[in-house]
This record gives sequence, structure tokens and C-alpha cells, in this order.
Amino acid sequence: MSITGTGASNYMEMVTPIIPVNMMGEKAEFDDFIAIWPSFVPSAFCNDLIHFFERWEEGAVQRNMEKDLKPLNPFAAEANAMVGADQFQDKQLGRKDYALMLDNMDSMLNARVNQYLQACLNHYCTEYSALSKVPLTSWTSKMQKTPEGGGYHVFHHENGSWNEQNRDLVWTIYLNEGFEGGETEFFYQKRRIKPTTGTVCIFPGAFTHTHKGNLVLKGTKYIVTGWFYQQPV
Repeated sequence: MSITGTGASNYMEMVTPIIPVNMMGEKAEFDDFIAIWPSFVPSAFCNDLIHFFERWEEGAVQRNMEKDLKPLNPFAAEANAMVGADQFQDKQLGRKDYALMLDNMDSMLNARVNQYLQACLNHYCTEYSALSKVPLTSWTSKMQKTPEGGGYHVFHHENGSWNEQNRDLVWTIYLNEGFEGGETEFFYQKRRIKPTTGTVCIFPGAFTHTHKGNLVLKGTKYIVTGWFYQQPV
């Protein structure tokens, strides 16, 4: 299921937001085009997503054992799963995380994620009205598990290459807390966002919001993340 911005109702089918924009009130913090909705997604649903990830991982490990696959890494061997470090040819950028493409794996869970995102996107486009007529859509929901010692530690921005240039906005839902480190750090804004369960964050994909995922010092971090793309009308 795709998500469209507030001005795109004639372009694609709208996702019904979990809360209408006129009822979002003071639920968000807007600062330098970084928007945060603290604890917006219920913790029970966040736990459902984490359990989905864990059940898939347990099942994939078992399937790999039955196939006698070595090394025993289910994220490297199955469709809709990936190892973060494999994104880079030299594998020396310090990335250590694992991902599942939720949009390809469970349409019902993904549809619920999209309802929360739609509410936040509508709110964002209301706050920054230049986006109100821009057809924005999101079709990728990537769940990430970052274990102790992991993270995407290199400062980067999301539309930095030709095949990513239409990533207008970035979105993240933090699914858990109780771990150490793992903040989202913004270079130019000199700001760190500490993950809390159910918090949604949206910010521009441009170089102005260069960022990184800090090292997880203890515990395991779970998120769902993706992008809002501008589509041709």
C-alpha cells in the first residue's frame, strides 16, 4: 500500500490516516524541518512488529539449518532480507544491521504502519504548506534490527545519488527503547534524537539534514524506516 501526500488525492488512492489532521493538535514537535511525534504509535503495535521480525528470523535460521547453508546468516540467504554491510562494496563503513522488507512480507502489518505514517505526513505538509500540493508517496517499509555494536555510523543524506534523488522526505518509527546509544544524530543541526517506543520522525532527505545512526552501546534497537518520494503528476 502506498501513501500519498495531502495534495495527491487525484494521483493515487489515499491511505486513511489513523487520526485526521485537524485532530493532530500539539502531538508533534517541529524544529528546522525535523518533525517528531513522541510515542505516537502504540507500544503494543510496536511489539507486534518486533515479534514479527523475531519470528521470521527464528524460522529463517531453521530453514537454513535444514538446507545446511553456511555461513548461517538468514538475512544473506533469503528474499526480502538484507545485511546492512552488504550495501557497500568495501564493507568498511562500520554498518552492522539487518533488515526485512515489511511491505513485501505482511500487507496487513504494513497497512497499519501506513495509517500512522499518513497522519504524520498530513500534519507535516500542513506545517510546511509548500508540500501541500506535492504528490508524495511511500512504497517501502524497511524493518531494521541493530544489535549491540551496530549502526550506520557514517554521516550521509538520503538523496545523495542519482537513483535516490527523488527521496524528498525520510521517515522512521522507533519500535523500542531501553538500549544504550543508537541516537539519530544530525550533523548541521548539532542534534541527537533519542529513540523512544512509538516515536515517529520525518525530515528532509537532502544534504541539509545529513545524519547518522549512532553506535548501539548495549542492547538491540528496532525501527521501521523508509522514504516519501515525489511522483510525477
